[in-house]
Order: sequence, then C-alpha cells, then structure tokens
Amino acid sequence: MLRASKMYPGRVLVGVNLGRVGFMSGMRPEEIESGVDKILDGGLHVQDYRMLETRISGESEPRLAVNDSVLLKKLPHQIASVEVSVAGEDLVSYQCDGLVAATPLGSTAYALSAGGPLISGDVPCYVLVPIAPHSLISRPLVLGEDQVVELTVTERPALVSVDGGDPVEVPEGGA
Repeated sequence: MLRASKMYPGRVLVGVNLGRVGFMSGMRPEEIESGVDKILDGGLHVQDYRMLETRISGESEPRLAVNDSVLLKKLPHQIASVEVSVAGEDLVSYQCDGLVAATPLGSTAYALSAGGPLISGDVPCYVLVPIAPHSLISRPLVLGEDQVVELTVTERPALVSVDGGDPVEVPEGGA
C-alpha cells in the first residue's frame, strides 16, 4: 500500500490483507469478490489519510510519507544529536538513536514500537517520537498537522528514511 500510494497519488486504493498486519487493508482475500461488488455499487467507505511532507537538505522536492519519516543515527555505536524547532522557535534537543515523525496512520507502526501513542485517524496531528533517548524526561510530542517542524542534525551526519525507503544521508547541520 505504501508503494502504491506513491505510484498512484490521489487515487482510491483498496488493500487486501494477505498477512498478519494490515492496518491499511480493507478486506481479506476471501472478501475480494464481495468487496469489488461493494466498490462498483458505491457501497464501500473511502477513508482519507493525512500524509507527512518531509523535506531533506539538498533535495529540491519534498517526500510524502503515508506512515512515517525516520531520522536515524548513521553508525550503530553513535547517537544522533538533533535540535527540534516548531514554527521557527527552538523546542527541544535530543540525544537519541533517532526520531520517528508519524502520521496518525503511522502511529500504529514504528512510532508505537518506539513508545509513541496510538492516534485516531481522524485527529489532525502527527507525532514526533524519540527512539531510545539518552534522557530520563524525553517524551513523544503530538503536534498539529499545520505546525512546521524542523529537525537539525548536529555533531555528526544522520540518515533519513521515508516510509521504509532507502535512507538518505543528512550532513551535520542539515535539516
């Protein structure tokens, strides 16, 4: 579904759950025939999902995430040092293994595993969850969908992956 949403932006997609995890899948394989009938009859509910726009230093086009954008430390024996600002105001600094920025849909994935909250799909927000923070007081941040958040990598390069795609290096000082 993640790949299909990028291949066919703006189109209605119907997911078929073939495994154990299927938060975006509307039906099981045995329901395909009746599901297609519902689609053709206009009887299937269409759920809109918010997407997260991610801009990476050095790239001209933003990347859109259905689930999440993840900033990770580049090397396993290091930590990521990240400054977080909201609407141009410094908010918090993290020393951590990484940060997950997730949509409400993505709140059920990596963000949840990292200790973030479950967010209902109709709540206009996203969440920023630190991964293994080196602090006793680091908590996830729930932010309004229109708030602009900037993450600035300090001290050493990091990696960014959007919806589990190939990681892109973000240099020290990059956002």
